[in-house]
Amino acid sequence: MAKRSNESQTAFKELSEQERVTDIVKLEKNLNYISFFSPSKSRRLKSDASNNARIRTITYPPRDIEGKSVNPKTTIKPDPQLGLPTTADRDKYMAFMKIVTDRKARVGKIQNPVGFTTYELLKRLGLTDAGYHYEEVNQFLERMVSTTIKSEYAVYFHGTKKWAKDIFHVFSRVVLTGQELPDGSLAQMNYVYLSDWQLENINSNYTFPIDFNSYRLLKRDIAKALFGHLHTWFYASRGRPVERKYSDLCSLLDIQRWPHLSKARQILKPALDELIAIQYFQSWELIRSASDEDLKLVMVPGDRILQITRPRLGPGNAAPIDAQFDAMLQALVSRGVREPDARRTLFEIDHERQNLVDQIEWFDEQSRKMGSSMLNPPGFLLTAIRENWQVPPTFESTRKRELRARVQHQRDYMPDEIAEAQKALRRMELEERYRTWIDEQIERAINRQFSGNQIQVRLTALRKAILSRHPGLYSLARNGNQSCPALDDHALRLFRQEVRDGMQLPTLAEYTAKPQEQLF
Repeated sequence: MAKRSNESQTAFKELSEQERVTDIVKLEKNLNYISFFSPSKSRRLKSDASNNARIRTITYPPRDIEGKSVNPKTTIKPDPQLGLPTTADRDKYMAFMKIVTDRKARVGKIQNPVGFTTYELLKRLGLTDAGYHYEEVNQFLERMVSTTIKSEYAVYFHGTKKWAKDIFHVFSRVVLTGQELPDGSLAQMNYVYLSDWQLENINSNYTFPIDFNSYRLLKRDIAKALFGHLHTWFYASRGRPVERKYSDLCSLLDIQRWPHLSKARQILKPALDELIAIQYFQSWELIRSASDEDLKLVMVPGDRILQITRPRLGPGNAAPIDAQFDAMLQALVSRGVREPDARRTLFEIDHERQNLVDQIEWFDEQSRKMGSSMLNPPGFLLTAIRENWQVPPTFESTRKRELRARVQHQRDYMPDEIAEAQKALRRMELEERYRTWIDEQIERAINRQFSGNQIQVRLTALRKAILSRHPGLYSLARNGNQSCPALDDHALRLFRQEVRDGMQLPTLAEYTAKPQEQLF
């Protein structure tokens, strides 16, 4: 009888040189982003029930949704008996997605249900057809269909172009071999019904490629947990080194955070050295951050992962030419922002929902107005971008002037081509009216709910919180100088956002759909 492995991850067979060629699997982006699988020991039915019932909650950097700053969060709730999805489940999910990838390449579109035999899945993993492997595949499928995801703007639905605030599953239904099908017959293979959002995202190519053969060379849980993230991080950094805070990394990977550098390095080293061995890292280092309050992991990409990410970036060894990205990078650097900070910020923000050019132009105007009170202009600019401060609708940006000029030019010289420009102008003016209306509602709410003294008390508390969170941003205020317009503006923005968060205001789409008198 085959001996059951005690390792938490799948014990892959050693690959031959011929098998080490790139074998692409296209993974749906959300499960990787939310770190759905935990690099932890397999939780079997005989395990402690309290351990199985553990719920994971992961928070992510703020983003702007419909003009409102939100803090995305994912809650992953397991079946009390089956526990959270583990590294072993990640292995099987990778093999399942290899089946999906190959099938989509053949037929062009994935439809429910996705049928496959357990033997087919085990073959993809290089495993034997021992009975306990069949049992583990069944448990994997049961865990995937029973684990609940609660997304608070963390999962993206590509079809509707929205960040989801919803509760759902990855697999909506599973029929195991031998179970009854809807027509009354017995299933001759496993059938997986992907959830609607997974199916939509996969068919609309909201995916990223990974090399399954490189993944199969890994043995360590942490290395496997990092594997998918490395593809997105190094793609975003355009093949340049990546830094991650150690505390954020531990939260994302669901591993214990150690306070001492030596212990943290000792725990990470075996997994990170594995990534060097498969040429996903050229090197890595765990060091103390500049503030000395946390550690940070510095990762330099290796040749093999660059072979995967570089085709998406562009030909050759150099980073590709991205005129818009480079222009934004130079705009930040020319205003005193360190290039690594600028690059990291540009990778983290949502460019589709944030007009960076307008924000930089508005910053330039604020810098002129505030003068010497803005002792750290680069820090102020980065804060405004990272927190996505809204540019006042009355601000006359270059984009606004050029769009108006374009409409006028086409009206005079190209009347047949004016429709598109007019549509863009109307959209911009509608957004401005919406933001002006929102500002008015917030102002009314403040006047109703707060006295002048209450406002000042709250602003004072917010100024203290800002100085604590951004110790180097407003040096004059920290040194006892109470006249700091930049800090006052920052505090007022946070105060107004607090008030807005407590109001039931319509989205832009709702605002445009209703007659104006119904909004009051």
